[in-house]
Amino acid sequence: MLWKNSCYTYFRIIGKFKTEEITKKLGLKPCKTLKYVDKLNNTTNKSLTIWDYGVCRKYDVDVTEQMEKTIELLKDKTEILNQIRQEYKCVMVLEIISTVYVNEIVPNFSPSIAVVKFCHDTRTRINMKMVVKEKHVIVAFLKKLVNKKT
Repeated sequence: MLWKNSCYTYFRIIGKFKTEEITKKLGLKPCKTLKYVDKLNNTTNKSLTIWDYGVCRKYDVDVTEQMEKTIELLKDKTEILNQIRQEYKCVMVLEIISTVYVNEIVPNFSPSIAVVKFCHDTRTRINMKMVVKEKHVIVAFLKKLVNKKT
């Protein structure tokens, strides 16, 4: 179905570090890494590194299962994650990104006790983003786009 809600989750580490060091310490391969460098006043560089792991795209109305799947291999690495957080002064985030269509079933964003415990034990933030779309707005946009091409 074209107008189906969707959601994905992943675990993110943000800070100043070399991605290879995080990968080696955790023994897990990231699904994505990014490095941002901003020049301030043409003299100072401000850099930020992102290490993403455990993307789960298997959508269910109960997003709890996605959160649990994302942290599944991280739960036994609490001590290492805390060492990384302290050593690199980084932030850890469990990201939940959802696209919801008006008049569709709203997903359940209740984290399980296991997810809450993991986030508490590792000082991981939970960040939920929801994009709400209306079907008739998208249909109007697509019609306008088609009319431009003809």
